[in-house]
Amino acid sequence: MKQADWDAMLVASANGDAAAQLQVAEAYLNFSGHKPVCESAAALLASPEACATDARVAGSNADAHRVPHEDAVEGVRWLLASAEAGGSPAAQLRLAQCYAAGLGVEKRSQSAVQWYRRAAESGLAEAQFELGNCYSSGDGVPQLMEEALQWYQKSAEGGLAAAQHQMGLCAAKGQGTRQSWAAAAKWFELAAAQGNVASQFSLGSIYSTGTGSISRDPKRAAQLYHAAAEQGHVRAQMSLAQAYMNGVGVPQDAKQGMHWHERAAEQGNAEAQNTLGVHYAFGLGVPRDFRMAARWCMKAAAQGFHNAQHTANWCQEQLLVQAGKLAPKDERSQKRSLRASK
Repeated sequence: MKQADWDAMLVASANGDAAAQLQVAEAYLNFSGHKPVCESAAALLASPEACATDARVAGSNADAHRVPHEDAVEGVRWLLASAEAGGSPAAQLRLAQCYAAGLGVEKRSQSAVQWYRRAAESGLAEAQFELGNCYSSGDGVPQLMEEALQWYQKSAEGGLAAAQHQMGLCAAKGQGTRQSWAAAAKWFELAAAQGNVASQFSLGSIYSTGTGSISRDPKRAAQLYHAAAEQGHVRAQMSLAQAYMNGVGVPQDAKQGMHWHERAAEQGNAEAQNTLGVHYAFGLGVPRDFRMAARWCMKAAAQGFHNAQHTANWCQEQLLVQAGKLAPKDERSQKRSLRASK
């Protein structure tokens, strides 16, 4: 943004333009679009090149309390103007988030609820969802699951995927409503269609086994697992890997199974790391590779995964055997040991 544009936005804000006030507030609060950091907000955009490094640091910083205090206070001042005089639901939501996080104001859950409610009553789905979370956790209000469900439903019917997923969870668990797998599947389906990764996995799990009135559908389960796995959902990657290894819902394909096990293992999942190690140790779907097996089992062992260290040690012994530095042992005892540990 050029200096002239910033000046024009400040004039519009001073004249009561709620949208401009919100933009100015966001510039002070997150530095992500309208101005660089440059020591304080007062620097504005006089020298964007000199401030580029500071702007990147602030923009990548997820910790709200790292925002300079004077900038946060100024941001909240403009939010109040937009939320109160302008009546902007978006500003009301942002102000609630500031009170919830203690950003530019003293952290006060009750004040956060007040502003969430004002935005929620204006029909803002995100605020309705946050208000539902407050009632669900008892943060700033009494813990009332039935009240939470009402706000979740308003938000879900407004199309917010996170709220649709939450409605699915409530229906699945019978929280604030009658337990119903059919209702859970309906809400998960709506959220999954919007790309909500948690709902894609949850719905896949329902179709994987068949639950309540929902018939088992391995092919649909695999499709949903794949959608979630592509977005990096570790449990979906593990489930998809098993589907490929066993040919359930998809053609049996050990190469694809190992690919998804590896994707999960690379994210630090100990079970996937151990599974990869075992497959490499005994050549299950991949060429036998004791070095790779030991590597993955040691990663799993470092996270305390049962029996992984034992397998890693055995693989290292086999490497010594291959090098002629150790006499070979009976491999069948190791396989029996692995089966016994499962």
